[in-house]
Amino acid sequence: MALDRNLLVLCVIREADNALTFQTILNRSKLQVKELEEAMGVLALGGRIRSFAGDEVKPLAERRFFSVHENRQEIDDLIAGQLPLLAGEDCLYFAYGPELEPELYRSSPGVHFLMRGCLKGYHLTFDDSKTGSAGGGVANLCGSSDGEVWGAVYHMESRQKALAAGEVKIRIPVEGAVGTMCVESSVFKWHSMLFPSRQYLQKMVAGGQFFGFPQKYLRQVSAMPTID
Repeated sequence: MALDRNLLVLCVIREADNALTFQTILNRSKLQVKELEEAMGVLALGGRIRSFAGDEVKPLAERRFFSVHENRQEIDDLIAGQLPLLAGEDCLYFAYGPELEPELYRSSPGVHFLMRGCLKGYHLTFDDSKTGSAGGGVANLCGSSDGEVWGAVYHMESRQKALAAGEVKIRIPVEGAVGTMCVESSVFKWHSMLFPSRQYLQKMVAGGQFFGFPQKYLRQVSAMPTID
């Protein structure tokens, strides 16, 4: 299912904790400047987003935008009504590991960030993938009654993610800005703990910072032991 650009931009702005600069929205949405300008123009005219008073004199890349609070319920209902349709087409994917790396995200055609998501009932672990990936363990999910894992909900136009040996697809309930959605993700079938490499972990943390994950969660991930 094709992703509507206006919906994409609205998701990126609505789910953020604070007002976002045009440049941040551009980076997270991966749209072209002209595409983003057109989408934001439509959303502004529709009363769904606005910028701060006085920002008009600033360069576009520095202006800050946020969803209109008075219309928040209407906005949430609009987004929540579209997400099940995308999920039903297997277009939504919960990325919690190396797919978060900003460079990898930017270079992945047909992949767009919609919002952050929190998966409860699991914790992040690093396991031996049997492939020697990154010289250490790879990110995996393990059931945990009091755990939670933060990730990015991507819209993937191809509907398919290439799976490594031993990796399987799962469907999980993820909590986002407008409610819970059932999305796809992937895990490794075995749990044989192996610390990740420092570089591997740094890429995940960089992705979490890029998408605005909670600082508490990022500190927890950063503090995990590595093999080097």
